Amino acid sequence: MHEFENDARLKPLVDIVNAVEAPDVDYASPQVQRIIHDIHKLDKDVAVPPPGHPSFKTVPFDLAPEAEDPKIGRDTIFKTKTKPFQDDPDIEEVIGADEFRNWGKNISFRASYTLVVHTIEGVCKVVKWAAFEGRRVRVTGFRHSWRYMATSLIPCLQLIKAFTASDVFAANGDVLIMFLPYDTLVDLPYQDPPPTFKTKLAGITAVPSVAGRSPPPRHSFYKVMAGTTNEQFRQWCFDDRKFCLPLNVIMVEVCSYHSSARPRGVPTCTSFLQVTFGGTNAPICHGSGLSTTTLSDLVVEVEYVDANGVVQTVNDPTELLAASGAFGLLGVVVSITLQLDEMGVTNMMPVKLPLPLAIPPPKDYAIPYEVQKIIEDKKITVAQLADAQKEFERRCEQDYYLEWFWFPYQADIWVNTWSSTCLVHYFTGNIKMSLLERSITSSDIDISAYPGDGLLDGVQSQQVCKAFTQPYS
Repeated sequence: MHEFENDARLKPLVDIVNAVEAPDVDYASPQVQRIIHDIHKLDKDVAVPPPGHPSFKTVPFDLAPEAEDPKIGRDTIFKTKTKPFQDDPDIEEVIGADEFRNWGKNISFRASYTLVVHTIEGVCKVVKWAAFEGRRVRVTGFRHSWRYMATSLIPCLQLIKAFTASDVFAANGDVLIMFLPYDTLVDLPYQDPPPTFKTKLAGITAVPSVAGRSPPPRHSFYKVMAGTTNEQFRQWCFDDRKFCLPLNVIMVEVCSYHSSARPRGVPTCTSFLQVTFGGTNAPICHGSGLSTTTLSDLVVEVEYVDANGVVQTVNDPTELLAASGAFGLLGVVVSITLQLDEMGVTNMMPVKLPLPLAIPPPKDYAIPYEVQKIIEDKKITVAQLADAQKEFERRCEQDYYLEWFWFPYQADIWVNTWSSTCLVHYFTGNIKMSLLERSITSSDIDISAYPGDGLLDGVQSQQVCKAFTQPYS
């Protein structure tokens, strides 16, 4: 890496990384805005490489619309073309893009039809048509998936061992349906669907009661359509500032950022990518902590289209034990109604610790050479390891939500844990920090995510990374 230290092109990127790691930086200051300006300035077609180094070029992410085929007549900014399926404007057939390949590149097949469905009625129509044609229907979202998902998630269920990849994913000749535009689900960096994309399968709506049951105090029921992304839900929480999830998967977009004042239960330190609620709920995704449960445990009602193309609803508490998270085996889930918590505010400071002090090796554990070297290089004592072990156990036992973020080849770990019930103290070297959760008030209206929305969001960070990795030709 030091061979690029004198490369002027990398200086703005290094500066912004250093700024993001400094919690006391004023991100609206002219100095930081200048760094961001310098990064955008690098976004040009050709960068002159230094002598003796490989050539690179930056490729800006251009959302300009291509010329539309008058035969198709779709007003869109996306490059993938569609046409109405069986003359139904609420069902788009994707043209020339029937090959499915996940981002991990270990699952691929060719669908007979790839359809973008905008309404529940459209889902019913597709399922009935496929049943008549003798075809299977599978729902797909973002291309974040991994092979043998079921066997890796719940090995305790013996019947799952009989599954193959095709039982969970689609196979050649199947009909694929999706609830968001094809390019939104496939392309990186992620872009929100344009305002021109209209769908009834994404959105959040308050529900006063479910099957005669009202939400408990400080809670509320909200119907979340299956095509709603976690980023859309996160933004809705910040915009509305009344209710939020008490737990969720840590998946929004490809970036990492933290919050000095966050709604409880909405993780703002995100690690991977955009996913839909239909996609996160189906495999019973979970929170992070001994006291947290799964997203499916918050489901009070499931609405789905069965194999006959008929809309069904499950809201019986006993039946929900099987239906709230069904690995896609229930039918085409079009919405889930969740019990949300009243929003609260927690003052939390991310802590960066040496790896052995963040997650101390157990007693008598065979410590890998790389970890032992960190202990020696940082002169970590036996007493410090013992104190770190106690602090690690305290976090696990007492804190509500737990995050340890480690990046390969790094000697340090980001530790983000917080309590939702009481005042606690975080030991970080010689510094103790206080954390307390409280109800949100009118004075919290202007609280923003650290280091500030718009500084370097997920799409921008992906553009920067992509710009510095494009080979020049």
